[in-house]
Amino acid sequence: MSFTEVKKDFDAELHFQLLRSEKLRVTTIGVLLIFGLALFLFQSMRPGSPIPDDKKDLLFIPAIILVLGILIEFFFRILINRIFKNRSRYPAWLQFLNLLVEISIPSSIVFWNMNVNGNFLGLGGAGANGYFVFIFLSVMRLEWKLCLTAGILAAFQYGGLIYYGIWDQPDAFPLIVSSNPIYLYGRSITMIIAGLVVAFVATQLRTRIEDAIGFVQERNQILETFGKHVSPEVVNQLINQDYDIETRDVTILFLDIRNFTSYAENRSPVEVIGRLNESFAYMIDIINDNHGIINKFLGDGFMAVFGAPLAKGNNVLNAVNAARSILKELDKRNDRLPDDTIQIGIGIHNGECVTGSVGSPRRKEYSIIGDAVNLAARMQSMNKKLNTRILISQSVVDVAGLPNSELKKMPLLRVRGRNELLQAYTIEN
Repeated sequence: MSFTEVKKDFDAELHFQLLRSEKLRVTTIGVLLIFGLALFLFQSMRPGSPIPDDKKDLLFIPAIILVLGILIEFFFRILINRIFKNRSRYPAWLQFLNLLVEISIPSSIVFWNMNVNGNFLGLGGAGANGYFVFIFLSVMRLEWKLCLTAGILAAFQYGGLIYYGIWDQPDAFPLIVSSNPIYLYGRSITMIIAGLVVAFVATQLRTRIEDAIGFVQERNQILETFGKHVSPEVVNQLINQDYDIETRDVTILFLDIRNFTSYAENRSPVEVIGRLNESFAYMIDIINDNHGIINKFLGDGFMAVFGAPLAKGNNVLNAVNAARSILKELDKRNDRLPDDTIQIGIGIHNGECVTGSVGSPRRKEYSIIGDAVNLAARMQSMNKKLNTRILISQSVVDVAGLPNSELKKMPLLRVRGRNELLQAYTIEN
């Protein structure tokens, strides 16, 4: 999958996750408005209500405003449900329209309070604090533009009410306030600052979410690239490891199960695969324990790599130790199952190879390319001719530091495609 496709899928999934958050936000606001309506009705209907008697006929207005706000919020909840069900996009203009309607709710309450209790007292009522509820809850959208717009809209609407209040009833304000209205406009400035702070928080939260999802996607990509037969330790190291095209000194181990074609001839595919899986299971564990990875499965064999994409310890010695452990475990299993024995051939060589992810944008594979790969494969196949189980090259002997007492020198071999003769060794168990 190309980067563009991955980015598109990521953006789509993030959009639908934000729809869930938006649904929760409008539901929360709807519940808060219901609570506000109940509180208003209790305060206005109880004996000793602060509402002047000559303004009692205006009591229905805030109730209507709150009811309309509740209906609008739950309308948007239904709309979001439908958008989510249809897997469509939530238009930006609709989100800004919803924001404008929400910010207008406390503005309407403040304006009503100004008409009931006078412009000065009305501007300082509890309705003015309602702006901050909508500003703070906008963080759930994780979109800095909406958060900042919430602060700016609240500031301008409240600032407009201040301007209207001073113009309409200048005598209702103390002289020090009417002559220096910055005292009142300070709340508008605070709303803009709140919008900026919430926008910053929303941006940081979105970045952290994107980083977290990106981390999971990268981990999945590593697992896809290197297969399921990679040790957890290797996976954890690969998370922070680049594996672009590069030249590395690596050790290649080829393993092949001998005469497996004849073994499979009279058995069902299920039985054959089961036998392969049983044989490969402990071999793969041994490769992983010796800091190698399985790069390719080759029917009844595989190619293992030591030193790429990660290197730990002596790559050559790790490969030799892995081969020895596989042969030792194989002998134990063959002793336990004399009627179902298998034999293998192993070839090991090391040298510089080109490593990295190759392929098309839609399908990539971590590959090892070089003469060391070809030679290790040739050596593995020569085990049949020499009646051996493991062959290693001279460079493997030199780098691994194996004592001569553990080695048996083989006759010089001519390898197809090479002019010089190859000196190979087998390991005496």
